Amino acid sequence: MVNIDAQAEEIKNMILRMGAGNFSYRIPRTADNTETETIIALLNMLAQEFEVAYNPLFGIPPTTMITRIQQYIFILDRQYDILQTTFNVDTDSPLEKQNFLNILTPTSQEEFKTLVKTLKKKDKTLNTQLEVLTGRKLVLPLNCSVVQLEDSDPASKLLVMLSHIQTLNPLLLGKPPVKREYPMLKLKVIKSSQDIKKFREIEVYIRKHINKPLVSLKDIASAFNMNEFKLKKGFKELYQTSVFKYHMQSRLTHALQLIISTTDRLSAIAQKTGFKNYVHFAQSFKKEFGVPPSQHRKQK
Repeated sequence: MVNIDAQAEEIKNMILRMGAGNFSYRIPRTADNTETETIIALLNMLAQEFEVAYNPLFGIPPTTMITRIQQYIFILDRQYDILQTTFNVDTDSPLEKQNFLNILTPTSQEEFKTLVKTLKKKDKTLNTQLEVLTGRKLVLPLNCSVVQLEDSDPASKLLVMLSHIQTLNPLLLGKPPVKREYPMLKLKVIKSSQDIKKFREIEVYIRKHINKPLVSLKDIASAFNMNEFKLKKGFKELYQTSVFKYHMQSRLTHALQLIISTTDRLSAIAQKTGFKNYVHFAQSFKKEFGVPPSQHRKQK
């Protein structure tokens, strides 16, 4: 049985953060079947709904909100010990020399270890979402990219990049609201937070298949129980680009990471990112980044 006073403190901290316009945090769940646990579940759901509503990627937040993209870097050794980090969220002590797994929830610990095993077998970069424990006993869900480092300090083996979009109430920061000078974008196809959640799942699916050409829109729509029109129009509403262009940009960004962080041959990188031949890869790369891949390799 979880201590009720401890849960009350977590609920208070959560409400204070939400009152400040910060909807990124969650309260850790337990298996207890109590009214307190029900309140926690509802509060987490409410925070998630607000986070979606105020997220500029999924619509236009109120003009009284300040939006920030927070990014945190971790460099880990073979045992996941933290060598360097820029993470500074509610930490009671420096994180250097601590184990990275210790700041994750149990579920995220297993998710991270599985991701690293997959990373060693396949790609140089993988993405997921991890839940980080903060000093306030709250959980902070963060998007995570893990890169296997090569040709660097022998002790440094993994680069972990965590990020999330944070909204804040400027009135509580002593700043005046910012007036918008452009019209508000109205979503036409996306009707609910459930729609947004579904398109997030589709976006994750696309990023997990950057090593090969994408299947047809019909197949993707069928896999996610959605009609093809809604997939095509809804995805463009949220991400301001088509499904196939987003997939191509993700493949090329991954290729750029491989060029920078590995010594793989450019032809091998083209193959790893799903291009039929190097010529097609080089043309697409130059169109996206303005220079051919060989020039990036020379600058390395």
